[in-house]
Amino acid sequence: MSNALRIYRGDTRLVTCPVTLKSTGAIFNITGYAVTLTVKKNLSLDDSAAIIQKKIPSVTNPELGVITIQLTKSDTTKDPGSYKYDIEIENAATGDVQTVVCDDFIILADVSRNTVTP
Repeated sequence: MSNALRIYRGDTRLVTCPVTLKSTGAIFNITGYAVTLTVKKNLSLDDSAAIIQKKIPSVTNPELGVITIQLTKSDTTKDPGSYKYDIEIENAATGDVQTVVCDDFIILADVSRNTVTP
């Protein structure tokens, strides 16, 4: 199953990502976990080269096991192209890190480039 994200340059988007146990498919309670979304041109680059990096210290309703990340216009106003992204969760108590998803992040060219004032 593809978890690729496709978004037009400059658009806003609420990204949702369910977290489940691979063995059973059961919801994974992410209470006490911080979340990081990182987008880079390629996987080999250091995180300092990320074009987008959103750190969320806690999740609303973590017992539901769903991560929500708001991408803003400034987040997505980047050169159109194909990038890589991942979402990681980190247990604040233990420091354990797990990658929840890793896939393509595609920024599409849009037609509208300027704000028109009537």
